Amino acid sequence: MHAQFQQFFINKAYDVLRNHHDLSDNDAYTTQLVVSTHSSHVAHEVDFANLRYFRRHPAEAGGAAPTTTVANLSHTFGEEDETYRFVKRYLKATDCDLFFADAAIFVEGQAERILVPHFIRHHKPNLWRRYTSLVDLGGAHAHRFEPLVRDLGLTTLVISDLDAGKAETRVDTNGVSRTVTVAVQPKLDDGQVSTNSVLKSWHPKKETIDELTACAPEDHATVIDDAYALYVSFQKPVLDPTKEDGSTLIPRTFEDALIYENYAALQGISGNAASRRIIDLIKSEISGAELESALFDLLKKVEKAAFAIDCLTNFEDETTLQPPAYIADGLTWLENQLNEATPVGVEKNEPSDG
Repeated sequence: MHAQFQQFFINKAYDVLRNHHDLSDNDAYTTQLVVSTHSSHVAHEVDFANLRYFRRHPAEAGGAAPTTTVANLSHTFGEEDETYRFVKRYLKATDCDLFFADAAIFVEGQAERILVPHFIRHHKPNLWRRYTSLVDLGGAHAHRFEPLVRDLGLTTLVISDLDAGKAETRVDTNGVSRTVTVAVQPKLDDGQVSTNSVLKSWHPKKETIDELTACAPEDHATVIDDAYALYVSFQKPVLDPTKEDGSTLIPRTFEDALIYENYAALQGISGNAASRRIIDLIKSEISGAELESALFDLLKKVEKAAFAIDCLTNFEDETTLQPPAYIADGLTWLENQLNEATPVGVEKNEPSDG
């Protein structure tokens, strides 16, 4: 059945089964309909309360048989609170392939949504062969999916942003002062915090920029209650591409990290107004703190998705554009996790056409 008919079928099948004068709205008799499916289109149309997820657990020792548990997803989020509504409505507005994937990759914006698949295809071919669900949340909301990821036992990579902020006291028109946290260019020893809920409440559960940038590589990965493996990527200090003295810069978002990683290669691209402004800045030969400050101001104003598309289309050799280091590390971790989880003699999934 094609996708639209799958959705029509699951929406109408139960009503057809009840289409009898002795049934209809008569609650004296009940009817059960059980559908076993690998279709994200069917799952898309079914309420959480009606979903049962069969989770396969690998054998605990050589020669032992793998086991399966059944997760009742009506219990995943508890009471119908704001988080439940967010996840439910988000999945209804997108595809439900989380239920069928080998792993999940959560990203925060359109630029990552455009370029992360490119990085996987051309820099991580083994990972490209696996079925990964890429979820673009348009903001730091990945932590809201934690209960679902836990119940699905889904290996998860979160590509997040450092999102440096600093408390400021402001006085409104009525003369009332209040403290707000405003976006700032990342600096160490400056009392800055991250405004990203993923980093504060999911992993690594740290808030200050000093703590986050000091995280060791192993601090990015964890196993949550033996339920699922998690890796959270975020920006760390990188070498200043304009100098050779070992000095560093701290990216705040995906875009400035991408620019620092591909500083020389990007000088040759062309495209929309956003790309032209970024390239003009790169060619201006400013460096260090001045470069950080200029990029911080510029990236608040330009169309990031348009810049990402130009990065995608300008290079004849598709391996030229390099992923920022924090993303490359996360993808390597995910690739290794999925390789370890594949039993000997079992073929890996090919990527979905959808």
